[in-house]
Amino acid sequence: MKRLQNGKNCIEKWKEEATYNCSTLIIIPDTKKEINLKTAKLHSEMEGRRKKTNWNSEKERTEEERKQKKEATENVIRKEIVKKNEKRKMNMLINNPDSSFCQNNKPLPRE
Repeated sequence: MKRLQNGKNCIEKWKEEATYNCSTLIIIPDTKKEINLKTAKLHSEMEGRRKKTNWNSEKERTEEERKQKKEATENVIRKEIVKKNEKRKMNMLINNPDSSFCQNNKPLPRE
């Protein structure tokens, strides 16, 4: 499924072969991720053209995957923001306990 190629004309070879053989994978250190993404996209498009009856289900599946990935990314970002805010609040409490922020947001008493 994956074929590795090295050389100066890798990108040109990839462009030529990608139109005919979408399972080709070329690894170039600088653009490895970009080429993998393009190859995967072309491969999925070619699969859809070969299987016209299953193209709609394939398209729905990829849309669902895209939504799941987007939600997962948003959740990670939200968690990072919450962590940063908590850290900022704790720093404010430690560094300036007399501030108005600290008076409005007193820590809960420990049992």
